[in-house]
Amino acid sequence: MTGATPASMVAGPACSSEEQREIEAFLNREARLADESHYAEWEALVPDDMYYWVPAGPAEGGPAANLSYINDNRARPQPNLAFLL
Repeated sequence: MTGATPASMVAGPACSSEEQREIEAFLNREARLADESHYAEWEALVPDDMYYWVPAGPAEGGPAANLSYINDNRARPQPNLAFLL
């Protein structure tokens, strides 16, 4: 891949040990719900203002200027989840 990845996309601000444990617990719970096909419970974790972007290359310029693997908001995963439920 060419180009440098912006530092803000590599690492966020430092957090306390307690915050790190809370984040890890949330991510583990989210993964467990998905792995065990508890999709309704997993979906309840997703906030209404969710935005998920996975660029297909360097992220300079944002989603409007780049091809994306995923470029979703809260409404987009719902039909896919309904299929799984």
